[in-house]
Amino acid sequence: MPTNSNAAPAPDSNPSPSTPPLQVMPAPAPRRHPGALNKTELAQVEQLEVLIPLARAAGAAGPLGDRGVTPQFLTGAENRITTARATSTTAVNCTVFGKAATQGCDTAKEELMESLRAFQQAARLEFEQTNPVQLERYLIGQRIDQSRPILTQSGQTIIDNTNQDRPPSIDTSMITLAESKLTTYENTPTPQAQEKAAAKQARANRKALVAQITDDRQKIQMAAESAWPHTNPANTGKRLEFRLPANRPYVP
Repeated sequence: MPTNSNAAPAPDSNPSPSTPPLQVMPAPAPRRHPGALNKTELAQVEQLEVLIPLARAAGAAGPLGDRGVTPQFLTGAENRITTARATSTTAVNCTVFGKAATQGCDTAKEELMESLRAFQQAARLEFEQTNPVQLERYLIGQRIDQSRPILTQSGQTIIDNTNQDRPPSIDTSMITLAESKLTTYENTPTPQAQEKAAAKQARANRKALVAQITDDRQKIQMAAESAWPHTNPANTGKRLEFRLPANRPYVP
């Protein structure tokens, strides 16, 4: 029986597995560090900064002043903006100073530990086989870095004993360097304690100021709503200047 040359080829009984699509992992969200004005707070500040000169402009001062948006009110609103921005700067600086203090303390601690470990290792070489009880004087096996006071006292103990015993490979310059490192660690500012508290208070003060700024912005817009109601088409331009809806009432 003749074969059909146009017949479709038989399906492969062992098809190769399809390649799964590549999965693109989303980039991690950037870590937000508290301090600067956040997006919502900044929007409130910037909106008020736009409205204040409009409220002072010719044709606006009279109608708005009659509704409580007086020159004194606008000056107070400006002062609150200035204070809020300065408070934000304080919060940022405190956060940065706290991080710098932490980094400085961590660096001083690691450099001190480097010398203390070298002294402990030298003591092992000297006493491990001949007089192991002496190793207790070097606090070997103890967590000497679990707190700042413990490390300070432990470091002095190890340095003093090393200076007294002078195990092999330890010379005067190494003792002097270790003492200098201990002094540096002792004099490094306590990391973040005061800075964290100051930054937290600054952010709380700023939050309260932004709430007042929001009230200021709404007061100007409500006064503009009253002075130029949406029911009069001639008021459309003025309403848009004050960020009000053109054809419906403003609702804070």
